[in-house]
Amino acid sequence: MNANRMKEPLTFSVPLAREAKRRVQERLKQKHLTDRHARQVYVNALSTYAVEYYLECMGFEVDRTGSDSADRVIREFTDVADVMVRSIGKFECRPVLAGDRAVSVPLEVRCDRQGYFAVQLNADFTEATILGFLKKVTAAEVPLEEWRSLDDFLQYASHLESSHQLSQWLHHVFEAGWETAEAVLSPPRMVWRSGSTAAVSWRSPTSGGAIERVKRLKLERAEDEVALLVRLSPKLDAEMGIGVEVYPTGDRTYLPQDLKLMVLDEDGIAVMQAEARSTKNIQLKFSGEPGEGFSIKVALGETSITEAFTI
Repeated sequence: MNANRMKEPLTFSVPLAREAKRRVQERLKQKHLTDRHARQVYVNALSTYAVEYYLECMGFEVDRTGSDSADRVIREFTDVADVMVRSIGKFECRPVLAGDRAVSVPLEVRCDRQGYFAVQLNADFTEATILGFLKKVTAAEVPLEEWRSLDDFLQYASHLESSHQLSQWLHHVFEAGWETAEAVLSPPRMVWRSGSTAAVSWRSPTSGGAIERVKRLKLERAEDEVALLVRLSPKLDAEMGIGVEVYPTGDRTYLPQDLKLMVLDEDGIAVMQAEARSTKNIQLKFSGEPGEGFSIKVALGETSITEAFTI
């Protein structure tokens, strides 16, 4: 064996037997399908079947009713072939026929996807081979040689499972522990000595469709709790504006001295940092594209808490 030989890319083949054909027939019962669109629905259904089969073999939980391709109306008017993986999101499964040298990726599926699979169907549609995976696609066609090995998908999926999915926040789906800002940051009603009362409330600066949630972080060794706020602000292009802030909780007015807030890239390297100096809050702002990962680290002395996110 040649030790310098490059490792062959990982692929996965699925026989398209009775179950696959049954699914296709169900989807072809739609009315108003032209011959051309009916054929597209046919190959899309075979592709999604193959990817669902692969994902379940790999131990992922597939939601067969949560994808766009499971919706009859969406199927009738768009070219979609996605699968929904619980706790991760939607993945597009683009079919490629025998003899094709590139994979077609229509505009309508180049957003709201956590990744893309290239699925090659043989000439008589009896077998599908998942050729590769990409986290992001921006072109209408992607040559076969540009698709990455399925090893990349498994590593990426592992990261997604351990991180907060900000794309799900846009659909108002939040992980446990993330509360509204008002529930965490609004102080209780204060009573003045004169007997009068005054409500001191935290005011959200969000506008224009921004979404935000807050998580309480217990810095146990420092015996201090702080509130981490994450704000999403969708932009006109594919990028997402992200704001990260840290506030004191309870009756505290100021953050602990020397508390650090850091943004880490996908390699765990700090790319932004702010530090509390007798301040009421600290914040950082940046932007990112769908599929990008980052982490937020809050540290005080030797104690730190890190939260991982995927846009």
